[in-house]
Amino acid sequence: MSDTPTSPIATLGRALEQRMMAELQARPMEQHAQLLDLKNLAGESTGYVKAFTATRLEKGTSVSIDMMPGMRYFNFHLIPDPQYDIPRFLFEGMLTTQGSQVSMDLFPDFDVLANIDTYLEQYAPVAEIYEAARLDDRFVLQPSRMVHMRAFSSPVFLLVFATPENHLPALETYAERYFEVWLNRYENAELLSPQQGAARRQQREKIATTIKRLDPDRHMVVSVYGEETTCLIEAANMY
Repeated sequence: MSDTPTSPIATLGRALEQRMMAELQARPMEQHAQLLDLKNLAGESTGYVKAFTATRLEKGTSVSIDMMPGMRYFNFHLIPDPQYDIPRFLFEGMLTTQGSQVSMDLFPDFDVLANIDTYLEQYAPVAEIYEAARLDDRFVLQPSRMVHMRAFSSPVFLLVFATPENHLPALETYAERYFEVWLNRYENAELLSPQQGAARRQQREKIATTIKRLDPDRHMVVSVYGEETTCLIEAANMY
């Protein structure tokens, strides 16, 4: 097990990043360009935050940070224009040679119970993928250990802990399938009413504020990058 340049720890998500940029015809967001070379407090380059936009996409980010030898954090977050009926896409993980935590979801950003028929129709394709992962004997799917994440995640939030390195490519395949469902929704998106769009924007803002306030690992990021750079990362990667 290693974090060599060709290992899954080093490469997980790179192919999906290229696909996203091509499929979405993404355009870089210049206001976040200073994060393309992410430096820690010691002045060392540790990775990048790529922020981009596209038609019907308010913002997307691709994050890759080498935390230390043998440990890498990555994150893909796609935030559509709230006036369209498109969920947010997330694929992220903390990858280590000792076992990795990886998660993915299509966050609905609406009240699932109050709109259960809409949810069941829209999420049927991704529910099939989730069920395949649940029955995959390589993985044990678990809920988030953080209450705020459980509060806004969808019923198909897919999370695994302590994943060995040789199983990471299979998780990436599940993420690619989640992305394909998301992309179909994106390409065939319907406009919401102004009231629905405003409600979805408000929900996303509440979620972003809550994540920043309750993130148990934020202090670790601040210790490595300082408060100013941490805030810049949050501004690029969140709503």
